Amino acid sequence: MTMAVKAQHGYSDLYSIMDCILREYRQALAAQLGLRLSRVIPTNLAKIVFFVATVLFASSPTQLGATPGLPDNIDLMLHVRLSGMEEAEAPRIIDTHILFTYLPQQTQNGLAPRSAVRADVSDTAPDQAARAVRNPRYVGVVFEHENYGTTHVMFRNEQGVHFLLYPIPENVDELRYRFVSDGHWSADPENPDGYSDAHGVRLSVFELPEQATELRSPVVRDDGSVEFTLETAPNRRVTLVGDFNNWDPYMHVMREIEPGLYHIRLRISSGRHGYQFVGAGRRINDPLNDRRLHSHEGYDVSEIFIP
Repeated sequence: MTMAVKAQHGYSDLYSIMDCILREYRQALAAQLGLRLSRVIPTNLAKIVFFVATVLFASSPTQLGATPGLPDNIDLMLHVRLSGMEEAEAPRIIDTHILFTYLPQQTQNGLAPRSAVRADVSDTAPDQAARAVRNPRYVGVVFEHENYGTTHVMFRNEQGVHFLLYPIPENVDELRYRFVSDGHWSADPENPDGYSDAHGVRLSVFELPEQATELRSPVVRDDGSVEFTLETAPNRRVTLVGDFNNWDPYMHVMREIEPGLYHIRLRISSGRHGYQFVGAGRRINDPLNDRRLHSHEGYDVSEIFIP
């Protein structure tokens, strides 16, 4: 029944389908279920919501979902800011995430906005009469670097503003994206940066700032190897010593990959190990590693645990 209602009337949300069934299928429901209409199916909409919802979900395997509310995994101050947003805005960075927002654009005097981006959102030419705008049930964001294969569903606050906190991706200089609103793809109406591809499709672009590389040491890779990194004076001979090479200062020489930045990658057996760097005739602990191990010689060395 739900599929028939959707095909005939073009409804996409649960409330609209329920309303249609109440108006057009009330008699048929009662006859099919063998019920007395006046006693079992009341006419008040508030009283029959549960009854109609039960029939809907029992008659169709398709479950209709709504845009989720505010996420739970954000701090209190950010939660307050997102809850109180009344207008959409261009994307911006918040800590390690990018905030995308979307709000259906109301038109003035029955005309679509005179903007290529907003015309794309309204699905009309700039001088054509625009359709009435309603708050969509489902809004998402798709990205080019994901081949538009994943739709990231946006949350919605009480003011009707849809938003998404998207983690800043690695090795990406710019984000090219589009919005998906109830199945309709469009550019970001609040972002003036974008371009049209060879097919005339409008894409929004958000330039990512250059990310500083954070030095880490040691780093255990998935293949079981371990990377050690040390930043010190350039043009030196730096080696790695530890209980895994019997503290031999000649066995593992580190390579200077940048001026003053030394690196080595090797395999170490499982367990807890102590290590140090040797340069300029002295041993130093790893400044990027706070973990320490008390050696047999009676002094502290850097510690690494290999699972």
